[in-house]
Parts: sequence; structure tokens; C-alpha cells
Amino acid sequence: MSDASSTAPRSTSKPWIGPAALLAVPIAAVADTWLAFRRGWQADSPMIVQAAMAAALMVAVVVLVALAIGPLRRALVFRGSQIALIVLGCVLGWGIAEAGLRYVFRLPAFHRRSPGVVYHFKPDPFEMYKVSGEDTRTTYNALGIRGDELPEDDDTYRILAIGGSTTECLYLDDTETWPARLQQQLNSGEGTRYWVGNAGHGDLATGHHLRWIRSGRLPRECDCLLLLVGVNDLMRYLLRLDDGEQPPPLWYRSGMVLLLRDFWNGKLQHGIVWDTTGEKLLGIHRRGFPIPPWPEGEPTWDVAIDGYQRRIRAIHEAARAAGVRVVFATQPVLWDDYLSPDAEKRLCIARVDPYPRKWDYLTAANLRTIIDRYNEALETTCDEIQADWIDAALPLSGMEAYFYDDYHLNEDGCRAMADLVAEWMREHLSPSQSGTTD
Repeated sequence: MSDASSTAPRSTSKPWIGPAALLAVPIAAVADTWLAFRRGWQADSPMIVQAAMAAALMVAVVVLVALAIGPLRRALVFRGSQIALIVLGCVLGWGIAEAGLRYVFRLPAFHRRSPGVVYHFKPDPFEMYKVSGEDTRTTYNALGIRGDELPEDDDTYRILAIGGSTTECLYLDDTETWPARLQQQLNSGEGTRYWVGNAGHGDLATGHHLRWIRSGRLPRECDCLLLLVGVNDLMRYLLRLDDGEQPPPLWYRSGMVLLLRDFWNGKLQHGIVWDTTGEKLLGIHRRGFPIPPWPEGEPTWDVAIDGYQRRIRAIHEAARAAGVRVVFATQPVLWDDYLSPDAEKRLCIARVDPYPRKWDYLTAANLRTIIDRYNEALETTCDEIQADWIDAALPLSGMEAYFYDDYHLNEDGCRAMADLVAEWMREHLSPSQSGTTD
């Protein structure tokens, strides 16, 4: 028998290909996450990040143990090319799945909701003060925002309302939100036609808005950005969440992880809750919004407000660079030193009855002082950088008829907000004034 016939087959691949292919994905995921943390990002759903990092570590440990065991090491070396092809196929499969989720199942893009989705709510007027109990429609257009489709003609003046839940007005009908009423008001006369898109998103703050204005296409296609901001920055700092300015890791932005986060936040009620039925909101109204106490006592608000002012300046600079006018609005709230017993029962953050808050800084009077500091910081910053601002807080805050909880406007509140903004815009804003201003 010849020597060739008795020789065992040998692999033609490099001995490191198999182990390297198996370790490449977990190492990339860990590095991606580490860089995001270094930039200042924090996860709204930390358990998902912890689970992903644990899975990556487990894969790495299994590969290293296999390399220490002779038969397994030889298998990794001999089958290196096949292993690399399998890993590459899994990565390509992930990419195909992502494309399918984004373009077939129409998952939402950053700062927007799922395009074309319609939610039906039946808000309880006993739980949501002065919010109609009949069936309400919350409709998102092809762009994933509330409002009419973006007009194609250049003659329509495009205003994009950006903010959190107080802009989105989730549980109000499409015709009752303050951006929709603003559009009706501005188009009630002759002359220029106006489009007002509602890009409010319940859990986003100025850092997210800044990132979207810098990178998104829609903000750059508009003539004016109208930002109602303040309370989400306060709340995210209170909940010890990041300000949203830094992008998350690439894997964390994937559609499959988005579905997992929705399940974790919505179904299991962890992190930021996205409530499509209103049932969880009613439970929050009855029990109060869960806010953990700060171990150091009261939060350091000076640090939070300094960061808020920096982001306001950056938003103004990004809008000017894009040739888009930006107008800020101060944040109105129900919080006040003296509220009626009926109004106090609506509070979820500054909970009074039946489960009062244990921490002094979560009283309605103290939170009013804090949000006033945010609003004053916005006004001062806008004056320094010569940016436009509308004072919605002074005439609306503490008005019990306008809010169904701590800071969400009811139908009467949206009507008052739209009247106030429309009056300012008729006086200060015209199509010839879009773009940069001095």
C-alpha cells in the first residue's frame, strides 16, 4: 500500500479560520457595545444588553474550551472553511431578516412609529380628565408620524412638530392633537398653505431630537422645526436614562432586537412602556408611575440643566446648518403649589392619592420648581443664541382644565396650545423667514 493512500486527509484552510470565524461575531458585538458606552450611551432596556453580552461571553468561552480539547480543536481546524461559511451565512441571513422586518413588516425607523399603523383607543373620561370616551384614532402616515402626508408642492410651508408624548398626544383623536389644530388654525385664512407634521415620540428627549435633526432626512425637508421640550429631559434624568444624544450599538438598533425590546418593555412592563391599548396607562394612573428613589437623595439638577442647555444650542446649530428655521416652546405642566383635590388625584409622577410619594422632590410643588428651571434655561439659552421661542408654560401651567395628568394636555389643553402657537406664528413666522435667522 502506498504512503499516499494511508495518509489522513488534511485541511487546506488556515488553522485559525474556524476559531476566528466563531469568535468574530461576539467580539464585534462586545466592541460595538463598549464603544457605545464610551460615547455615553445607556440602554433603556439594560437586561437585553446584559443578556446579549452574556451570550457573547458564553460563545467565546465555548470556543476557547474547544481549543483546549484535542479532538474538538482538530475539528475546528479541519472544518475551518466550512465553519467560516456557516458564520457568514448566518450574518447574511440576519441581514435579510432585517430587510424583511423593515420593509415588509414596516418596523419603525429611529424617532418614528411604524408607517401606516392605526391605533384605536377608548379612553376612560374618569381616568383621563376631559378626554372624550368615544373611539379615537391615532394614525401614522407613510413617514411614521401623525398628520397628513408630506406635501410634494413647494408652495406649502412645512412645519414639523418635534417632542415627546406631549406633542404626540397619543390618546387623543387625530383631529384633536395640538399640531393638528395648529394646522387647521394656520390654514383658516387666505394665502400660504401650511402643513404641520406631528413627530412627537413618547419616550424621546432633546438628545434624540438632536441626533435626528443631524442625520434624518425629514427634518431637512421642512421649513420650520417646532420643538416642545423639557419634561422628557427631566423624566429621563429622574429615571437615570441617557439623554439620547449618542447612538446605541449597531446590533441594538436591529429589527429583531426592537421586537424583543417591545416585548420586554410592553408585555413585561420593564423600562419604557409602549402602551398600544391604554390599559397600562390606566394602571399607572391608579398606582402612580414607578420611579425608584435616588440613593444620594435628590438628583443633582444643575448637572441635568447644564446638559439640557448644551443640547438646545446644538439643536439650533444643527437646524441652521441644514437651512431650517427652529422654534422652541416651553413645557406647560399641571404641577403647581396649590392644586384642588380633584386635580391632585390625576397626578402620576407627583402621586398624592391613594399612594403618596415617599420622596420630597416628587411633590407637585417641587416638580413645578424644577420644570420652571428647565423652561427658564430654555428661554435664557434661546436669548443668548438668538433663537425663537414661544412661552407656552406661563399661560398654561397649573391650569387644571387643560391636563389629564401631570403634563399631558387634554382636548381643551390642545385647543389652547394650538391657539397660542398659531397666534405667535402669525405674528413672527412667514414663509420668507424660513432657514437661518439672526
